[in-house]
Amino acid sequence: MKTTKLLGIAILAISLGLSGCDEIETPVEPTPNPKPEEVKSEITIDADIITNGLSFTSEKGEKSISFTTNEDWTLSIAATPSGDTWCTASATSGAKGNANVKFTVNENTSYDDRSVSVTIKSGTASKTFTITQKYADALLLTTNKYEL
Repeated sequence: MKTTKLLGIAILAISLGLSGCDEIETPVEPTPNPKPEEVKSEITIDADIITNGLSFTSEKGEKSISFTTNEDWTLSIAATPSGDTWCTASATSGAKGNANVKFTVNENTSYDDRSVSVTIKSGTASKTFTITQKYADALLLTTNKYEL
């Protein structure tokens, strides 16, 4: 009887041990954090400004533009060949959303039109347009003959 009890206990222990092996646990790999959806940078500005730019007469003047961005933005005015700073912007950076920038030009006393490129950048997007200013009205007389 003792042997039967011992044999029963041994069989019970083995079956319990084997029943625990029925399920093989596979390690669960952590789910990688999903990448936040990449934001596509956008600048919305009047197409006429991009195509035709802003034009000023030879006199001192101001004009404003409006645009919208979905990220913070910066604005830069290219350097002129002469190094002259004749055009300035009221703001050179800002937060995402609606923006309004005023451009001021000094009087053009030269006899040539002048222009400068303006670039607005927001994230990976950029828009460039040109600001032009007419020359001063003048009548230039030249001669190929000199009289004394």
